[in-house]
Amino acid sequence: MMKSFQGLAFAVAVALFTTLPGTAKATLIGDEVNLEIFANGQSASGLLTETVGDGVEFNPQNRLTFDVGASSIEITSLIGPVRFSANVDFVFTDLDWVGEAGLIVDVLLDSVQGIGSVSFTENSVTFSVRRLDTARLGVLASIELVTQHASVAVPEPATLALFGFGLAGLGLARRRRMWGRG
Repeated sequence: MMKSFQGLAFAVAVALFTTLPGTAKATLIGDEVNLEIFANGQSASGLLTETVGDGVEFNPQNRLTFDVGASSIEITSLIGPVRFSANVDFVFTDLDWVGEAGLIVDVLLDSVQGIGSVSFTENSVTFSVRRLDTARLGVLASIELVTQHASVAVPEPATLALFGFGLAGLGLARRRRMWGRG
């Protein structure tokens, strides 16, 4: 009788664990994104398109690199110090999410030097540099994209805690029973 109860409890635990909703799997890795560089409101680069993967996606004129990650963007200067002679906007568009649709709701600045401002829409990010701003060698801007995904079902902490206590109780009951035999 006890063996059948243990088997049933184990089966229920496995079923619960495998049916609990998980975290979002949305990422920019594998997404095709666009970058266009504007100087004083005029396109200076044309529309550049790359697929996000490991490493740097854009390196126009070997002066700046643009690395798009799973949910981040980093701009690095390969030369410096340099003073910008125009107002420059680096505009990333078509930031769609692979795995699950979503939209950008905020950006978290990790580091910014030489970048005047960062703005965003639900699927684009713009880094702006104003005339006479100075860029140094190294990272100019690094941001994390805060996103919202429509169908993400993440279990509440109380549900996870209750599930964990149930598993711990099963483990203790089994251990106690094993000690009683020996």
